[in-house]
Amino acid sequence: MHAKDLSGKDIVDSKGDKVGVVDDLEIDVMSKRVTGIIAKEGTISSKLGMGTERMISMDMIDAIGDKIILRRMERRM
Repeated sequence: MHAKDLSGKDIVDSKGDKVGVVDDLEIDVMSKRVTGIIAKEGTISSKLGMGTERMISMDMIDAIGDKIILRRMERRM
């Protein structure tokens, strides 16, 4: 899969709720590996260019296919 194939893909949580879209990638230039995905908030404000961006580490991703599925986060007390 190429970086261009990830751009604009929906990012969903383990329940299937959309949390954002792929805006860019974080790359370790030394290893030439993707270390994370820059996600843009998946609301109407993101379509207007005002969405919040956040970095999602690759260890938070469960699967990449038609959508990017995030791992389920266990709550800790």
